[in-house]
Amino acid sequence: MLKSGRRRKRLGWGAILCLGVILLSPGASYGVKWVYVCESSNGKEYVDAESVENDKEQNSLKIWVKRIYDRTKAQRIKEQLGITSSKDLAYSVALYNIDYKEKKFKALVSSHFDPGGNLLSEDKAKEKEYIIPGSVMDRLVTKCAGMK
Repeated sequence: MLKSGRRRKRLGWGAILCLGVILLSPGASYGVKWVYVCESSNGKEYVDAESVENDKEQNSLKIWVKRIYDRTKAQRIKEQLGITSSKDLAYSVALYNIDYKEKKFKALVSSHFDPGGNLLSEDKAKEKEYIIPGSVMDRLVTKCAGMK
């Protein structure tokens, strides 16, 4: 009886540990799958392959982009964004609407985070901008155009 009780206790902790690893794994929630696209002048660019919306009738894409900032440039970027928090800027996540017929894009929302995932600031929709050939946005569009 004593051995059986110990075995149950070990199985209980093992199950809790496995569940914790699954739930806390990056990308485990919300079906996020960050796919590396390219290096930019500010850091590394990723797109969420699971949430790409490619509307071929409207010639548009909606994509979530994650930018992980180069530590040596994060302070300058933080100042440019007007973030006054004393916490370091680590990454941004933005939702873009892209019109690939007009070759324009618009950031619908952009959120900026510290290394712990705490929100530092958030920007709402901006004006449409042209996609410059060879730019990071051009590479993002090229990568996502074939998805979904």
